[in-house]
Amino acid sequence: MACLPYARETGPSRARPFAQDVSSVSIAVAGLTCIAPLALLGAPTLGGAAAAAMLGGIWGLYLRRRLGGYTGDSMGAGQQLMELGFYLGAITRLPWPS
Repeated sequence: MACLPYARETGPSRARPFAQDVSSVSIAVAGLTCIAPLALLGAPTLGGAAAAAMLGGIWGLYLRRRLGGYTGDSMGAGQQLMELGFYLGAITRLPWPS
């Protein structure tokens, strides 16, 4: 949300005000706050976080090209994609019995 503009120019919106005036410092603090506990839990969670970040980046590029920004529905879809990416990334890092 902080990297994309809001896609709709007119009309009522509940999603528009969420990303206004978000500073780089607050984004960095939020990222470190999330990554630090994941690092303590080990490789599966870091693999999941990497997959979620990659899917989030791809989704953001798609939204920029297709819509020119984000909408409330696209934020919900992005959350679902990133959650699925986290689970799939975490599964790939689990030790499998031989």
